[in-house]
Amino acid sequence: MDRKNLKNLLEKYGIKPSRKMGQSFLVDETTLEILAKSLRMNANNPDVVIEIGCGPGNYTEFLLHEGMKVIAIERDRRLGTICHRRLKNHGGLLIVLADATLPPLKQCLSELSGKIAVTGNIPYSITGKFLKEMKTKYSLAKTASIVLQEEVANRILAKPKEKNYGAMTLLVNLNWNPEKGILIQPEKFYPHPKVFSRQVILKKKEKNIVEPQAMQEFEKFVVEIFKHRRKTIINSLMHAQITLKNHTKDAKEILRQAEIDTAVRPEELSLDDFIRIFKEIEK
Repeated sequence: MDRKNLKNLLEKYGIKPSRKMGQSFLVDETTLEILAKSLRMNANNPDVVIEIGCGPGNYTEFLLHEGMKVIAIERDRRLGTICHRRLKNHGGLLIVLADATLPPLKQCLSELSGKIAVTGNIPYSITGKFLKEMKTKYSLAKTASIVLQEEVANRILAKPKEKNYGAMTLLVNLNWNPEKGILIQPEKFYPHPKVFSRQVILKKKEKNIVEPQAMQEFEKFVVEIFKHRRKTIINSLMHAQITLKNHTKDAKEILRQAEIDTAVRPEELSLDDFIRIFKEIEK
């Protein structure tokens, strides 16, 4: 459905897209087709696709055309109704009226089996919360193809010593191998967002790098370290120990045991470096 037809359809139902809810719908059919084919190939023909925020069903339609079964989650009942009326004759579609970030959805999704993939255009306002949910509510998924603001995508894809490298980079890379997807211009959406978007493909790592029971503490540790990203790691670590009330070990000795130069900055360290430091703290 192109921009003009979508605008007319929304007006027919008295719907004005809400910027607060991140309601900006991808309307460029070439881009929609690329995204749908990319998901199918990267997820190796998934048994079920969970679409976050189906809206009026533009992307949903292309997912169905690729032969995938779709569970489309939409919090706005009006948009869910439009999606249902447009695509009700397609087999393999279930629309769930729910907030994709709230707990009640977890039990429903935990009953799924087979190869599961997650996809969607994720609003900026829920990006952080959604990425956390990928480790819990959507943990059965092996692959994700998500569209994010380019700024957020760059933070996920960043490498050590790059300006966008930070806590988000590490916390996503703990469980996923991220890959850069296509860049999407604002004019390919209705209404136009103010910034570019980018597809990010996430492929789940086969093993947990940090034990599940220690994950929450590791996340706190990383966030605290990057609050002082321009300080040397020894100073950042001492600040983190104070905040996290972990004074049982000398920071210099922790870094020596982890084989980390005390003069480097947090933004220069790899995920493996952070894990070694954390394990020394936890010993």
